[in-house]
Amino acid sequence: MGKKNYMVNVGITGQIARKNDIHGYIQDTIYHLHPKLRRNVDLELSITSYKVEDGDYNYATCSGNRSGIEIVLNRLNEDGRKFTHDQMMLNLAHELVHAKQFIKGELSPKLQRFKRKYHGKTPYSRQPWEKEAYKLENKIYNMFWVGRENFI
Repeated sequence: MGKKNYMVNVGITGQIARKNDIHGYIQDTIYHLHPKLRRNVDLELSITSYKVEDGDYNYATCSGNRSGIEIVLNRLNEDGRKFTHDQMMLNLAHELVHAKQFIKGELSPKLQRFKRKYHGKTPYSRQPWEKEAYKLENKIYNMFWVGRENFI
């Protein structure tokens, strides 16, 4: 990859194996999705064990703006069983697409505008930011996570 004139400052809280690899995975993905980024961005990843019965359950969430991103990654699936590490990294890939959307200003912080078009009443399955995330998650996971333990 070319010379980077910017920094994606990554913080990871919560218990998860391979934090250094995850740090690199996040940075490599953001650099790939936004190669023209020329400013610093802070990205905080929190690992949680949130259960369906606790309320508004998600595999993961991403929120933020052009300079700061917060991703919450759940260890537990909707049945209360632990995701495998690889399943969590696939979920993270999906959220990193959303991170790119916030950083580039494509997705509004209130999740109502995407690329300047209003989508406040668009059903989840038709939201363009979700379509893009589902389209790219496997590609990102395979490009930047699979085999990462063999990277030098």
